[in-house]
Amino acid sequence: MQSYDSQNNDDCRRTLKAFSRFDETPHEAVIELRDGQYRLVGSKSDAKQGDRLAVLREIIGSNSAGMTSEDVREAWPESGTVPKPSIRTIRGDFAKGVAAGWFKSSGTGHRNDPLRYFNNSIPASTTSIGAGIESDGELYGDSGFESGGEAA
Repeated sequence: MQSYDSQNNDDCRRTLKAFSRFDETPHEAVIELRDGQYRLVGSKSDAKQGDRLAVLREIIGSNSAGMTSEDVREAWPESGTVPKPSIRTIRGDFAKGVAAGWFKSSGTGHRNDPLRYFNNSIPASTTSIGAGIESDGELYGDSGFESGGEAA
């Protein structure tokens, strides 16, 4: 087990690496200690996506006109802990966020009618965006482990 983000002392996430003869065993998993319990965040890519989704929600805020992926990339904080993603990555995050009910979109996605994204104040579903990224007001899931390491 090692720190997920060694540069951030306040980050309570850890990366577990596993070696197994079984194909079902994930090679790595990110867990987070929250409220005295370990919770599964998912893979490293799920954790990175969760971090990006939090920044996306902050950037969009309550913008009534909505924002395009390009607008979001321009507004991305340069000094933040989450590196500025590509337009393609932002679009992928929005697609998963819309499917899970985190965001709403309008427009056709064509040149004269780009997709504009809005925060969805009431999530449409509690469907998981990634492995454990839930829509209960938090960007990380509730499927987890008790602090003793046993399955909940």
